[in-house]
Amino acid sequence: MENLFLITLLFLILFEQYKTRVSRERIPIRALKQYVHR
Repeated sequence: MENLFLITLLFLILFEQYKTRVSRERIPIRALKQYVHR
């Protein structure tokens, strides 16, 4: 069960990095800064 949890956690981290990479290319920098400072 712990192994499944670690695999899921690792997958979520990689997925978050992928989303930020894609959104960084598509979303303007100004909108990204507003999202960070929110």
